[in-house]
Amino acid sequence: MEKPDLPGLYKEDQIILNSPRILLNAKDDFILASSKKGYNFSTEGGFHINGGDNTKTSITVINTKEINLGLKAKDNGQPVTMANDTEVILGEIIDSITLLMNLYKGLIAPVAFVPGGATAASAGAFPTVDAKLKAIKTKLEAGAIRSNMAYVLKDS
Repeated sequence: MEKPDLPGLYKEDQIILNSPRILLNAKDDFILASSKKGYNFSTEGGFHINGGDNTKTSITVINTKEINLGLKAKDNGQPVTMANDTEVILGEIIDSITLLMNLYKGLIAPVAFVPGGATAASAGAFPTVDAKLKAIKTKLEAGAIRSNMAYVLKDS
């Protein structure tokens, strides 16, 4: 985003409000504001956006092409994953591992020796792995990786 000129360097007409405190309040309707180039909010303290308690009207929508949470988020951060898609992919991986374990349960001896002295997979490990996979899948199905407050659109 383009950085605005500082007030002292800006060459066109401008309105400057400078006071220990400024309050804007619309008693019966909306506060509307628009800008051709952008909005720049700056504070040395916290920045809060508060809505009411009404679950139908207290929704915050940010409708833009891209959202970066942090100044260098795109360069140094990670993209957000989609919970529904992640759950499906992880579920498919768990199902595939479980299928492979079920296929090989009767084919692997309790302990198998590989040339060089290493021990190969043991059928005795299958119940432990199976239990862990089932626990992970149960957490996925219960929505353990889902946010109840933040939602993003999947790329179109």
